[in-house]
Amino acid sequence: MKTQMKVFLSLLSTMVLVLVSVLGAFASTPTWHAAAEHTALAGNDALLQTAACTKMKISNPALWFATDKKGNVYPDKIVKRYPTGTSVIASGFEYNCIPKNTTIGVVYYYGGFDTEPVFSDSQKQSPDNKSGVFWWYIGYQDGSPLPEGDWQVEWYINKKLASKGEITVGGGTKQDIEPLETEEEPVEEAAEEEPSTIEDIWDFGEEEARPAAETVTVQGKIIDGKTKKPIADALFVVLNPGVSMQEWAERDFAETDVYTVAQTDTRGQFTCPKELERNVTYTVVVAAKGYQMIIAEDFMVDEQQEDPVVLTIKMYK
Repeated sequence: MKTQMKVFLSLLSTMVLVLVSVLGAFASTPTWHAAAEHTALAGNDALLQTAACTKMKISNPALWFATDKKGNVYPDKIVKRYPTGTSVIASGFEYNCIPKNTTIGVVYYYGGFDTEPVFSDSQKQSPDNKSGVFWWYIGYQDGSPLPEGDWQVEWYINKKLASKGEITVGGGTKQDIEPLETEEEPVEEAAEEEPSTIEDIWDFGEEEARPAAETVTVQGKIIDGKTKKPIADALFVVLNPGVSMQEWAERDFAETDVYTVAQTDTRGQFTCPKELERNVTYTVVVAAKGYQMIIAEDFMVDEQQEDPVVLTIKMYK
């Protein structure tokens, strides 16, 4: 193993370049599933409606709406914190009306307003003299869970910042859902009829008797072992079951040998886009420029480990 480590450490610079190339084929840039929608809510006049709309007024701070596993958004239910396993988040706002020549823009961030945006888009709207709720949801195209942590959003009306807000993904419970307040209270029957799909996502981790899933999400943080600072752009590579590091190197780091790969963000955090099977042994390679490579050829998740599996990996120069 020591000889093997020396050989691979000498190939570190080349390897990082190769892994970056491999990453491009897998998960360098998330493929977002996103869309903008709006609706009028009965009794919603928290922002005054005008007969002839001349100026759009929106709520600030921004709102965050409940979602479910299928990607549905419930604009009548406000979320204060999303649960672990959330795959779609949706931010939005209440508005009084939509004048002519109005373009709404959105920018989502992960880890702070001072970080690079993870998603941005804009859309021209049709005029509407009625008040309502507007939202723009985002999630990975493959439906994988979003990274836990703090997410931010900025809303622009004709390129001018009009509203912003922040939400945490991870640790949310049913108590973090509350109805969107309107002037007219919903009737009792409507209030009791919560869609079962909402129950699905908000029941995460609450049923102890539920058998462990056959696959798990692997995520975590890669940090400098000495300074404890996060390492950005580090690569977490999982090879196909049965493929060793040496075999992969002998095949010139073939992309076909890679099971899944993730890259850390500016906070050193990563989430593997593809889930790992329980009780299956994988070879895991962690590489970052300027650091010693980490190779684990016996990485396995058993039935006792929770989903998602959260790792903290320390690297040294």
